[in-house]
Amino acid sequence: MDKKVTHTGISNPTFGDNAQTEISQNINHEPNKLAEKIGVVAQPHSIVNIGILKVGDSNYTEQDKNRLEIARTKKLDEMYRESIAWCKTRFRAVIGDKQKAAELANDFSLGLPPANLDLKAQGLFILTGDFGVGKTLIVQRIFQNAVKAALENPNAQIPVYLKTDTWRQDKSLRAIIEDEADTLGDIKTQGAIIIIDELDKAPVNEAFEIIKQSDCLTEIWQKTKIIITSRPIQNIEDTYEDNLIRIPPLTFEQAHHLIESISGQEVNPMRLRDLGASVKEVITYPLFTLLLGRYWKEGDARPISTRAELLSKLVEDSLQQAGASQEADKHLIKLAVRSIEFGNKAVPLADIDLSKSEQQALLDSRLVVRQSGGITFPLSIFTQWFAYLALEENPAQIEKYLQDPEQLENWRYALIVAIGISSQIIVSKILTPIIEKYPSFAVEIIRGSLSNSLSSQRASLPPLQECGEQLRVSMSAWVKGIGNLARLIAPIREDGTLCPVGLEIRHDNFLESGWYLGKEKLADIQKLPDDNYITRSTWGNFQGRRPSHQSA
Repeated sequence: MDKKVTHTGISNPTFGDNAQTEISQNINHEPNKLAEKIGVVAQPHSIVNIGILKVGDSNYTEQDKNRLEIARTKKLDEMYRESIAWCKTRFRAVIGDKQKAAELANDFSLGLPPANLDLKAQGLFILTGDFGVGKTLIVQRIFQNAVKAALENPNAQIPVYLKTDTWRQDKSLRAIIEDEADTLGDIKTQGAIIIIDELDKAPVNEAFEIIKQSDCLTEIWQKTKIIITSRPIQNIEDTYEDNLIRIPPLTFEQAHHLIESISGQEVNPMRLRDLGASVKEVITYPLFTLLLGRYWKEGDARPISTRAELLSKLVEDSLQQAGASQEADKHLIKLAVRSIEFGNKAVPLADIDLSKSEQQALLDSRLVVRQSGGITFPLSIFTQWFAYLALEENPAQIEKYLQDPEQLENWRYALIVAIGISSQIIVSKILTPIIEKYPSFAVEIIRGSLSNSLSSQRASLPPLQECGEQLRVSMSAWVKGIGNLARLIAPIREDGTLCPVGLEIRHDNFLESGWYLGKEKLADIQKLPDDNYITRSTWGNFQGRRPSHQSA
């Protein structure tokens, strides 16, 4: 007997009256895998005829048939439970609530496929979308529904889900799929719904090869569709444009409903619309929607009072979900700076000061996309965040953009983030040169960074001497920035120097300040006199305020 192995799968695993298709496998000195699973080991060189359950002239019993069907059902059950468990784990990692995560994992209204994805059609489909848009959740839902269909109908398409570590093996895609589909049916006659997740984790040449093989298999296997997920890869999108389906974000209404569900509170839609352009851009991406719901649920424990802080929380937690490395952060910071310098457009790799290996590490971060011959962040929220980190590292670098108002404008939102969440020392170094040259622009930046009452926080006052020094540095910058107008409204002497500043801490951490208008020569920083009459007669420009946790 010829010892060459010919394996074609299972024909009609329910073994009904029409299950007479003969499918053979020559054992070639090895026990039959499927026969082992049902408790019967075939002899070498014998022919296993699964369709009519014969080994040579021996017939299997009805009990053997049942064992095979039980094995198939058990495998499908395990696949379904594993998929739901992934959803639970993922949701819990984002929202931190085990019970709510289980509820979301079983809510099939979340992760609906795009309307233009025809799940009844045969062929290759490439689902693309930016970070956080929910690509993997969508294909998990497609897979879960396919498993349920296979449990209800043994002749349904075979469900196959290939994770990154599964499809990136040193063998053909066809062999990998056939291994995964083993014992579930005959892929040649039943077809399959095959998921290949996170194609963008592979180098471009490897990704192209997977797509080529997938396209070929959908022609070979009837009733088969292969659905691939990937972040946008320009070369692939250009070549396989007809196979692309772009995943849209949630509608504003869907995001609003999900945020209310996670936070457990009613959320005024205007509260969402008042979050600023950067945050509004991403809150319709499911990952960020869930994070925002979590923040508002944990409002007392994780107070957020500004758009900048909210953006910071969203990005930090989303980067944790993405598994970005500290090494990649350095390269992403460089890209962000260059992207802003290029007018928030894609940057040619040659224009980023990175070695070849560093460029590859940047691409491997999966937080960037190729676009228009260059590389960029798919969401402006990441550009602003990593540009803010650049300012944290070197606040003085903002001075190089002061000679070009257009370049300074490009930095607007990164500056809002930096001023909203950085320390007083960093903020002073960033703002002082801007105030001195463009005071009106500085006012806009400060307004954008200040609390919009997402929540409120109190802060402790530094020592009086330090408070005075901060006030004088700030006032000096404003005096220089507003020029001749300073003689009319600023606390300066006739020679243009600043008057002494006086301070006093009143009840409940309330800081009162004033500027000395008298003729005496006093030290630059004074304690306000206790005598109210003296104070009012020789001091002016009084201000009183409790300290904010914000430096601006």
